[in-house]
Amino acid sequence: MAIQEASSGIGVKGCGRVWSLRQRLLAWLLAPLVLWSLGSSGLAYLLALHFTTLAYDRSLHASIRDIERQMTVVDGQPAMNLPRAAIQILEWNEEDRVYYRVATASGKHIAGDPSLPAPAFLIPGRTQYYEAQLGNATVRVAASLVPVSGAREAVLVAAAESTDARRSIAREILFATLLPEGLLVALGALGMWYG
Repeated sequence: MAIQEASSGIGVKGCGRVWSLRQRLLAWLLAPLVLWSLGSSGLAYLLALHFTTLAYDRSLHASIRDIERQMTVVDGQPAMNLPRAAIQILEWNEEDRVYYRVATASGKHIAGDPSLPAPAFLIPGRTQYYEAQLGNATVRVAASLVPVSGAREAVLVAAAESTDARRSIAREILFATLLPEGLLVALGALGMWYG
């Protein structure tokens, strides 16, 4: 390996190109900094998605409880009589489409959207969260199998919403972290080049 002087310091000749000491230091120090920035931004996105999912899941759980309170029994069969205004409040959301479904444990439709996918199994008294396809949309569903006093069987209550808002919030957090990370990399590169 031939060593020769370059205008910015000592250079090493390899693969037909001479790398100055400054360029080699910049490459060795900048590459880990870029990888670190990308990794930390990716982690920030995953954490943001996790915590926004938790927050939205709480909202779905509250919707399930609201529906449960409206359950009645007619001739031993569970029924629900929600006024149109209450349904509009339940389904209203600025960013996402909201769905709900009420059915008996045996599958008899009571109210809501019968095409909303139900989970394969449910543990009575526990709320299960899962993602499903409803038409062309991916939805986050909260479902619970609840006993209704006086009814012959338990009732499946499910509430769902599209995932656009939660993913949008996570993307905004990602972009908010990428900006200072990119600035850090740029300042680091300048400091290494002129230092």
